[in-house]
Amino acid sequence: MDTPIKVTKINVKRLGVEDRVLVLKSDVFSNLPKDLEGSVDVIVSNPPYIKDEVIPTLMVDVKDYEPYEALSGGWDGLVFYRKIAEDALRFLKRMG
Repeated sequence: MDTPIKVTKINVKRLGVEDRVLVLKSDVFSNLPKDLEGSVDVIVSNPPYIKDEVIPTLMVDVKDYEPYEALSGGWDGLVFYRKIAEDALRFLKRMG
């Protein structure tokens, strides 16, 4: 299990909100169950935002040790933000 997912699940249990929180790992929205459409209160994401052309100029301890996928936000750094903006409304409930 990925460390961020593991820590999140530990915190959900520690806070006693297991009945209200569903933690899922997905490539944007591609792995989410269809039955979640229109029923989600909050979407949390930490997508990459660095322009691809900038990655080689980053500090060594970032560019040489972080996975490229964790850094690359595409040609303008906003690829994931556009995808989230396009698809989020499909999953969020009204006023979500």
